[in-house]
Amino acid sequence: MKKISVPILIFLFALSVLSFTSEKAEPIVASQTTATPINWLSWENAMALYKTEKKKFLVNIYTDHCGWCQHMDRTTYNQEHLAKYINANYYAIKLNAEQRESIEFNDKVYKYVKSGDVGYHELAASITMGGLGTPALVFIDEKLEVIQPMLGYKDPDNFEVIITYFGENQYLATPWDVYQANYQPMSRPKLISDD
Repeated sequence: MKKISVPILIFLFALSVLSFTSEKAEPIVASQTTATPINWLSWENAMALYKTEKKKFLVNIYTDHCGWCQHMDRTTYNQEHLAKYINANYYAIKLNAEQRESIEFNDKVYKYVKSGDVGYHELAASITMGGLGTPALVFIDEKLEVIQPMLGYKDPDNFEVIITYFGENQYLATPWDVYQANYQPMSRPKLISDD
């Protein structure tokens, strides 16, 4: 009985481990269609649009292996009212923190830097002021100056307060804690499940 039960236990253990292994997610790139209604742009396309109309930039910094980045794509960025606000007030850019292609910004060329088995993109490091965690958000103003980098996952409600704070220039005159305490959420379409 012991000879039979040991191989069975090993098989069951291996099966249970494999059942919790997730499939590798497809990388999100600016040219790829995603489930989110945000008009994600490449860095180059956003800069071309900027030449015709000055707007702020919202830069979503991610990596292909970042689970919280994928979760934010499915939850926060997938909210229709937030997507409409972002599309109206920002150029939304997805920037892979590990991308290999060089990017020109503010008359400087930023490149991929190999670091051990992986690496990072100099532009991601620069606009996050060295905070290379993902997900990260970076807000850039109409003069192409970084307003604020933010690290970590943002749920839809907190994200809404953040994007309106910068999108409506409240950051220029109102302290964050005052704005956050007095914030009135955007009106949203009523869902059938809200009844």
